[in-house]
Amino acid sequence: MLNDINSPDLFKNIIKTDWLSQVENILLQAQKAAKLIINGESNVLVYCASGTVGSSVISSLIQIFCDPSYRTFKGFKTLFLKEWTYY
Repeated sequence: MLNDINSPDLFKNIIKTDWLSQVENILLQAQKAAKLIINGESNVLVYCASGTVGSSVISSLIQIFCDPSYRTFKGFKTLFLKEWTYY
C-alpha cells in the first residue's frame, strides 16, 4: 500500500520497471508503421506475440498518426470503441 506518493522508494520502484523505454518502443514502432503507410511504401500487420494489449495500443497510435479525424474528441471516441471494446 502506498502511504506517501512522494516516497523516494516509490519513484525508485517505478524507474526499475523500465516503463519509459517500453513507452518509447511502442511510440517508435507506431511511428515506423505510420510512415510506411503514409508514404505508400507498404501495408502493415500489427501483431503482439505476447498476447497483451500491445497490438491495440500500436494500432490505435498508427491510426491517430495517419488520420487527423481520430485526433478530435469524436474521432478518438470512435477509435476507442473500435479498438478497445467488443460488441
